[in-house]
Amino acid sequence: MDNPQGKTNELNIAWLAGFLDGEGAFDLQRAYARHLRRQGGWRPRVRMSNTDVPTLAHVTKILDPLDVGYWVGWRYPSNPKWNKSWSVEIAGIKKGLKFLQLITPYLRTKKARAELLIEFAQSRLDNTPGNGHALYS
Repeated sequence: MDNPQGKTNELNIAWLAGFLDGEGAFDLQRAYARHLRRQGGWRPRVRMSNTDVPTLAHVTKILDPLDVGYWVGWRYPSNPKWNKSWSVEIAGIKKGLKFLQLITPYLRTKKARAELLIEFAQSRLDNTPGNGHALYS
């Protein structure tokens, strides 16, 4: 018999991929910390934003067991007619790569961007000190 929890996880990851296709962004973020700049200065980042709080609860419920590490931020607009919004970010070479590898098979419209970030993260991991790369020899 199939594992029903595994199917639920797959279904949730597929839902999250659909949400990211519509409300997400896949980019490189400039690292501002000095020690991160010495390591190349850029890191992959996946962001999603929305105003619906129950959607945030669902997103974090999916992300928590994936153990990818994420940050939740709030934006409070100055115009009282606008709603406050939340954003979730997953950033970093290792965390980003782990998350991107989980989500990419389910993406449709932003799959190519995610694949580029995977390629970038893997190249960064392959070029770290101790891996025999000429840059560090």
